[in-house]
Amino acid sequence: MPRSIIPADQKATAFLYSEFIQRHYLQLPPTSPQVSDLAHSITKSATSIAHAVSLIRTHLLTSYRYSLEIPATQSARPLEDFLFDRRTGYCEHYATAMVVLLRSVGIPARLVTGFLATEWNGFGSYYTVRQRDAHAWVEVYFPQSG
Repeated sequence: MPRSIIPADQKATAFLYSEFIQRHYLQLPPTSPQVSDLAHSITKSATSIAHAVSLIRTHLLTSYRYSLEIPATQSARPLEDFLFDRRTGYCEHYATAMVVLLRSVGIPARLVTGFLATEWNGFGSYYTVRQRDAHAWVEVYFPQSG
């Protein structure tokens, strides 16, 4: 959990989301019922929304293997392939899965992509950004924290 989540949002068990948030951050792609079942199974012991987020994150980090060596496939169900069959993926697989699992249990979230630059060039005073720095992550909406 980021430190910027205020205590009230960390402890809340339910939120009333605006129509805008519901319309933009709770949409779900067509998926099998197995995805929703997994999301509910993972979060059944959650004591708060923040705890549910943490449970899903922990499940993904401990139940799947990170690898950049994923063969290209033309799957009609890439999310299900990652979650239930291959169980190996990279940041886009993890982030997509987390967003869909969160949204499946009514927690607004979005997928963000960009670059995570970590190579500082002290001589030129700039970060070197390469294709390998591409990254995907998840943002979860908390009403008072953002």
